[in-house]
Amino acid sequence: MATISDYAATEFATFREKPLCEADSLVFSQLAMVRMAGLVPLHQEDEGWEGRLRRVLRRFSSDEVRGSHFVDLLRAERYHDMFTGLVPDKVKELLLMVAASPRFRDVVVHDYVSAFDEAEQTQFAAVAFTYPGQFTYLAFRGTDRSWVGWKEDFNMAFASPVPAQESARRYVDQMAARVSTPLVLGGHSKGGNLAVYAAAKASPQAVVRIVSVYDHDGPGFPEGVLSQAELDRVRPLVRKTVPQESLVGLLMESDVGYRVVKSAGHGIGQHSPFLWEIEDGAAVEADGLAPSARLTAEVLNEWIAGMGLLERRRAVDALFEALRASGAKDAFDVLMGGPKAIGLLVDAARNTRPEAREVIVAQMKALAAIAAKKAFFGR
Repeated sequence: MATISDYAATEFATFREKPLCEADSLVFSQLAMVRMAGLVPLHQEDEGWEGRLRRVLRRFSSDEVRGSHFVDLLRAERYHDMFTGLVPDKVKELLLMVAASPRFRDVVVHDYVSAFDEAEQTQFAAVAFTYPGQFTYLAFRGTDRSWVGWKEDFNMAFASPVPAQESARRYVDQMAARVSTPLVLGGHSKGGNLAVYAAAKASPQAVVRIVSVYDHDGPGFPEGVLSQAELDRVRPLVRKTVPQESLVGLLMESDVGYRVVKSAGHGIGQHSPFLWEIEDGAAVEADGLAPSARLTAEVLNEWIAGMGLLERRRAVDALFEALRASGAKDAFDVLMGGPKAIGLLVDAARNTRPEAREVIVAQMKALAAIAAKKAFFGR
């Protein structure tokens, strides 16, 4: 079975010879997991009318942007903290592959931005990949392993916009004014959500520049976050993919449609795009969602919909208070831990404040009741 790693290692056609495809989007979405601060130059605004004139002339005379190439990112002394995501070692391998690849080596990497603020509960990063004369792919980082990143994800259930979503919208508006190539937006997991949100909320000047939006197993939005007009505008652009046993990508679905693809993983492990099957530049389509994925999505979405916004906030705050009390070194160990995560959460709840424990117990009972109803009555 071929994967995106195999694709990056063996696809040698340039982007002029073979246009950007879904496999390229998956590659770029994972390269957004590379911490590039200090390696990719940030855009610095020129001062004065002469600087503005230079930008205008540069924009209309060429597609050049100042930046780095993937080979410039190969700094072994940085490797110990340079990679994040579900499988950091795979991201590292991918960077080595694209640095050597005739398809990717001429891509300009630029305008990397990153924000991490525990007080504001925000984890955001984005980077632009430009192939001169062809496209600029704006990649939004998915969730890292931090408590802050996962907390912001859960906050999406009751708050909109969360800081990362607004940062994504601003980033698209700014990049639309920076480059003249067509814009492609994309990301995996939370990054996919940010790409869709940014496309739906972008300024009219930016929207007309967007040709595609790739959402790789990203969660949707609570009802009302995107207006009908915004949904109608973004729906034709979105190319959403979810694996057969998707969990994240089916949460709070926002009626943009999706394609089910094959994964060699199992359960929540299918969320990793490094396990998706790739053929002819695209993820291989599956027969459909696994029944277990449909049931889980129905249960979780009914559970979420049954709570008011304040109730959701209290539940999320209580959950993360308990998770921090679990002793886990980061959120990934618990939230991606499969069935054992329930046991960890129960143990943690015993050690948290009585008020938080009451909220968790009540919500676990509500969730269990919905699951039992779905399992026995199918509705």
